[in-house]
Parts: sequence; C-alpha cells; structure tokens
Amino acid sequence: MLVLVLIGCVSWPDDPSEAVFVVEDIPRFWEAYDAGGDLAGDIDRLYLGPASPGLDAFRRKRFGDAETLAEAVQSDATWYEAVRENTLRVADDDAVLDPLRDAFAAAEAEYPDAFFPDTTFIVGHFGSGGVSLRPGLVVGVEFFTAPEDAPVDTLGEWHAGVVRPVEALPGIVSHEHVHSLQHSFCGPAPTLLQAALKEGVADVLGARWSGMNTNAHIWEYGALHEADLWAEFEADMDGTDTSGWLYQGAYDGDRPPDLGYFVGGRIAEAWLAAHPDAADPIASLLAAHCDADAFLDDSGYAPSGR
Repeated sequence: MLVLVLIGCVSWPDDPSEAVFVVEDIPRFWEAYDAGGDLAGDIDRLYLGPASPGLDAFRRKRFGDAETLAEAVQSDATWYEAVRENTLRVADDDAVLDPLRDAFAAAEAEYPDAFFPDTTFIVGHFGSGGVSLRPGLVVGVEFFTAPEDAPVDTLGEWHAGVVRPVEALPGIVSHEHVHSLQHSFCGPAPTLLQAALKEGVADVLGARWSGMNTNAHIWEYGALHEADLWAEFEADMDGTDTSGWLYQGAYDGDRPPDLGYFVGGRIAEAWLAAHPDAADPIASLLAAHCDADAFLDDSGYAPSGR
C-alpha cells in the first residue's frame, strides 16, 4: 500500500517503487536552444515559462533568470553540445533511471522510515550539480552526462574535475536524497562542523546506497592528508565560516575544494565503527548535525590525537 509521507506540506511516497522522476524539462531546454532566436528569450518562453516545480525552484535558488542561464550556456557552448545526446537519454531511456530506483530500494532496506521525493532532472547553468529543495531533489544533468570523448580541455579546472558520465547519476541522486532525509530531523547547520557532517553523512550514505561516492576525488586526496586536514579543520570547526572547506569551486594547487565533505564523512565512518551494535545507526547519522559536538565526541575521531 502506498503511504505518502508529509514533510513541510509536501507529500512523498515511502515506497521506492513509487518514486517519481521528472524529465520533461530536458527536451524543453533543447527546444529552446534550437529555436534560433534570442537565446535568453527562447529559454524564458519555452523552458522556464512551462517549468516543472523542481526547475522553477532551482531557478529561483540558483541562477535567477533566463539571461543568466543563456550566458552560462553560451560561455560553455562546446560542453553543452557535447552532452546533448546523453542528457536526452536521461529523458528517454528507462535503463538510465533503473539504477536510481535500485539505490532508493537500498535506502529503504536499511532505513524503513525513508521517503522518496520527486527527482527532477534539468539542464542548468553549470553551477550546481544537485540540490534538495521543497519540491524534491533537482539534478543538473550537464554535470552528469559526459560522453566518452568529453571535451574537458574546454572547461575550467573545477568543472573538469567534477563532470561525470551518465552512469554516475545514482551517486548524486543518493547524496541529495540523504539531504532530504536530514531535513526531517532538525534545521540549518550554522557551524562548519555541522555543515561538514551534513555533507559527509550524505557522501557516506549516498555511496552506501548507490555503490558510488559522487565526491570520490575529494576522498582520494583526503585519505593522503587526513591528519593535517583534521588539524586545520579542528581549528575552524566551531566557527560559521565554511568558505575554506565547503562550496568553494576552485582548486588551491593540487588541493581540491570542498574537503569538508571528506572530514565530515570520516567522522561519520568513525561513529559507525565505534557503534557496531547501534539500534538505528542510519537515523543517528541523519541527525548527526543536530548535536554535532556530541556526535564528534561519541565518534572518537582523532587522527591528530584529539
């Protein structure tokens, strides 16, 4: 029997087989792209005008207007052209979406209280790969539809490091799914430690349910520098400035951005290792940011001898 879970006046199913994937914005984007007039005007009329609730919420949250989106598309036109075919596969090929349902089923198996928000796939401004919003999960497919011969040499360093093939979609969808579940526990994450725990838990559980970590490149670097990173992070973690650790979008030499995901994830893994017999470990991870200091202490995480 289908049960709808009410979160903030939005109802979503608790059965992964009933999860809704919204794909109709993708062909509308390409209709606007091909219209041949003023690109911003065509995007506004043919893409943003009839937008799905997910696309409309993403537009309001991320890029604002048709002019901004058109400028981004024109700036990276080679990339958008290269991913066009694969973006349309997301809209047309059930085989692309089946692994997402498998990841949702894995989440339900470990966490029976899970619910499954609508997941909307859009073509965005190449600025945000995924987000959990009031209408559900929203994924910018321009990040996750790279072809085998992807022209990454046309991209900046950050974009070149984060674009993925279409097979990587389960990783980002699961990561954002975790965020939607976290929202039902407590409010914002004002400190760096709280924000890093939210992102790190999303990496850990997202990888557990989908079989892939959407931030694997960050974790690879972090594993080689863990003690030093912890020493830096520990000095900053009680503050509210996340800029050196999260949502940066730029490399510092060979150091990737967003290493707070790794630190938060390693704290989550330490907590799991310290509590192998926890009655409801998934719920504890999803609520980790609610009392971040207590969760950190309870994890025993201390690569630098805390």
